[in-house]
Amino acid sequence: MGKKGVAGWIIAGTFVLGWLSSGDPKPDAPTETHKPQSTSPWAPTAPKNSAPIAPAPASSRPAPPSQATAKEEQATPLRFFTTTNVRLRGSPSTAAPVVWTAPAGIDVLSLRRENEWHYITVSGYSGWIRGDLLTATKPVPAAAFKPEQSQLPVGPPARPRSDRSGEAIRNPVVGSCDCPYDVMRNGRLCGGRSAYSRPGGRRPQCYF
Repeated sequence: MGKKGVAGWIIAGTFVLGWLSSGDPKPDAPTETHKPQSTSPWAPTAPKNSAPIAPAPASSRPAPPSQATAKEEQATPLRFFTTTNVRLRGSPSTAAPVVWTAPAGIDVLSLRRENEWHYITVSGYSGWIRGDLLTATKPVPAAAFKPEQSQLPVGPPARPRSDRSGEAIRNPVVGSCDCPYDVMRNGRLCGGRSAYSRPGGRRPQCYF
């Protein structure tokens, strides 16, 4: 074989080696592994690029009163008396229908209270009565107030005296009872209890 044939085989072998080396797959690049974030409850982490959350402003409006403050409950029933003839109503309002009219001075039993109204039972009826028409003490009837003198018996008439001319020598005195027309401290006339009327006692000058 000549020199030209050897050179041709060398060139051909070089070309084949180059072609084979260019077709070999490149080794895979190492993949980056990500470590999982800690999920421990003792070390919470905030998300990246997150703005801090501002607290919500407190409302300037006052909270509406609860319905429980508008009602007042009683632990035990209370006993009251009506101050006058009172209308028993079906609900705590003056516009509510009338259930019954309770007479003055009757005792009622208050079961509960709502504002100034009382829910009461009386004579088999139940309904609402305003608190200003009730009292804790039993009212005394007006007929019981009478003048003191009309309740006490009148003393016996004074005994006639021989030296009596008929006209009082002075005005009546309260608490002395020297003369029959004097008045005792309880408002009664002295009459026969006076010193002038009693025999054997003092003889004050009571008449002209």
